[in-house]
Amino acid sequence: MRSSANHLKDFLESVMWQDIEEELDGWIEGAQEQLESCNDTTEMFRFQGRIQAVRDMLILPNNMLETIIEENKKGEQNGKT
Repeated sequence: MRSSANHLKDFLESVMWQDIEEELDGWIEGAQEQLESCNDTTEMFRFQGRIQAVRDMLILPNNMLETIIEENKKGEQNGKT
């Protein structure tokens, strides 16, 4: 991964990420509204998949940060042995 923990922390605190979160939350709301009025099983699965994909996008930066932190800890432990 090319990003550092500090890059991701800065990004998560940025106005840009806040704007992205608001936009993605709107996508989830729209898909939920469509899901509630949908009668076709296939379409219901599609809306559910879209909602889950957007939720995954919302947690992606935090997951990336956790991965970097874990890798840094492993690197420090390997360096101490």
